[in-house]
Amino acid sequence: RYVISLDTDTLLPRDTAAELVGTMEHPLNRPRRDAATGLVCGGYGILQPRVGISLSSGPRSGYARLFGGDAGVDPYTRAVSDLYQDLFGEGSFIGKGIYDVDAFECALSGRFPDNAILSHDLVEGCHARSGLASDVQLYEDYPSSWRSDAARRERWIRGDWQLLPWLLPWSPDAQGRWRRNQLGLLSRWKLFDN
Repeated sequence: RYVISLDTDTLLPRDTAAELVGTMEHPLNRPRRDAATGLVCGGYGILQPRVGISLSSGPRSGYARLFGGDAGVDPYTRAVSDLYQDLFGEGSFIGKGIYDVDAFECALSGRFPDNAILSHDLVEGCHARSGLASDVQLYEDYPSSWRSDAARRERWIRGDWQLLPWLLPWSPDAQGRWRRNQLGLLSRWKLFDN
């Protein structure tokens, strides 16, 4: 019924999986789909936990020690609060979390061309409605060198550019045809803002 999605450098602390499942099972969080569009319109198809930097990644290199605890806004590695969640009750998915398989499949079926979107997490979260579970935390390793950090950020930026068609009134589907974009203004703004 649920899938927990993690990156290879993400650590899942003990009992975190049970906390994520319990949060998804709460009646207010259960996804409700719009019959016309298939999109999740209430509750959440995806829950994104808080993500922190693991203590073990700091000593690995001078770069990780120097920048692993830096302050600032980095939505990919510092999800503690989400402005969209706080203001609109809908967060931004960054690839680590739990999703309801049925709601996810229904919301995303036939929506995207195969192998065309490198950074698909945010747009998937817009279709399946993502929420931030800030009381549940995962940990991930900080890159050990500037080169690996720059390569990671370059992949994210390239992937973000591939989401531009979903800002338009029409977007490509799985068959390569352009059909009416079902995303609302808030979701399109999140894509633009990213």
